[in-house]
Amino acid sequence: MPAYSISKPSNDGRYAGQARVRKCLDCRKEFPSSWFGERICRACKALSEDVRIGRGLHAGAKVRR
Repeated sequence: MPAYSISKPSNDGRYAGQARVRKCLDCRKEFPSSWFGERICRACKALSEDVRIGRGLHAGAKVRR
C-alpha cells in the first residue's frame, strides 16, 4: 500500500483554514474549494463523470479543447 493518499483528508484540524476560492484547473472559473487538493469545480467534475460513464455531454455544455 502506498504511503500517500489521493482521497480527501479527514477533518482532523490539520487542514483548517485551507478552504478558499480557487480557479478550476479545467474551466478556469473561480469556485469555493473546501480543501487544498480540490482543484476542479463541480460542473467540470460532473461533465467528466457524464462522459466517463457514457452519458455524453449534457445540454449547453462546452466542449473541452
